[in-house]
Amino acid sequence: MNRLISVFTLQYAPADVVVCFVVTGGLICFSIRADGDDEFSGKIAELESQGVWILVQKGRVPHYNNEDMPRECSAFVYKVSKN
Repeated sequence: MNRLISVFTLQYAPADVVVCFVVTGGLICFSIRADGDDEFSGKIAELESQGVWILVQKGRVPHYNNEDMPRECSAFVYKVSKN
């Protein structure tokens, strides 16, 4: 079974690169801080429209329990449809 654990940031492991390491039919799970959604939404939508991956599930999940940090983040599960 192929597994890949990574972090999406603007400078490290962009989504379109991570897709190349996951077999067709494999799942990519990741979360994005609430204050970072805008940075990634364009690339996420682009990969969807190109048919590279298919959204399996999206939701809000607990993130931090600190006063100065976002309390929730967006969580995603995508299935790779071609790479």
